[in-house]
Amino acid sequence: MVNKEFIAEINIRLETLAILNSFIDDGKTYYIALLNKEENDITLTLRKHFNVKRWTFDLKENPTDWNVVLKDELLSYFGQYILQAKQPYIKNEYEGKRNDEFDDISRRIILESQTNCEFLLDTFLISIKKIIGDRYIFYKMKVNWNTPKGYEVWYECYENDYLFDLGEQVLFLHFGGSD
Repeated sequence: MVNKEFIAEINIRLETLAILNSFIDDGKTYYIALLNKEENDITLTLRKHFNVKRWTFDLKENPTDWNVVLKDELLSYFGQYILQAKQPYIKNEYEGKRNDEFDDISRRIILESQTNCEFLLDTFLISIKKIIGDRYIFYKMKVNWNTPKGYEVWYECYENDYLFDLGEQVLFLHFGGSD
């Protein structure tokens, strides 16, 4: 049964993982939020959630299986602690690389590490399935927090945000970090 306690349990696991994955100068933020829609409007719902007035949100409906998208895009968020542990041994492999090259290298290192980060990600995805059921629209989301009038509130240096429109509610997923 999906209730506030179920969401809280997921967020406790995500917060623990975010702490493990944080670097000295790069803190992580991972959480989900099940939000009641405000006036059947996703933008109003998200503005209330973030307590802002001017932010806009780019929502790109993603017809690809949400499970495949999240498994691909979130693996590094679930396994950065592996890179930290192996950093002294793999430094030469990624030093001087562009971000996209580093992402490919880091993904390979995580997958080769024979760790439980895939299990952690799979467990998270099973929990998400329990929340969303079979009727939803899946979006990749971009928060536009730096408005023409400046920013109201700092958001993140980088993030991967997703949203499931569940009808009367939305499930917001946030994975990000800032230094």
